[in-house]
Amino acid sequence: FYLHEEPAGTAYYVAPEIIRGKPAAPQSDQYSLGATLFYLLTGNPPFPGENRKDVLKHHLHTPAPDVRDQRPDIPEALAQVLK
Repeated sequence: FYLHEEPAGTAYYVAPEIIRGKPAAPQSDQYSLGATLFYLLTGNPPFPGENRKDVLKHHLHTPAPDVRDQRPDIPEALAQVLK
């Protein structure tokens, strides 16, 4: 885990490239939107953690969780959007 400097934004929704100190791209917004949608559908962030560093590590190294683990009623097509 390497963090050049503290990324802007909330750790729960920040894209991996931002954590790595790279410039934001349209994909960064898509990633953050997906994390926000996950929260809106489940009431939980996709990567909870004990502290900011733990959450950022998950964004870098942990595959995206399946929203249906918390909300089995979510349609497959919507679940695929969040992967």
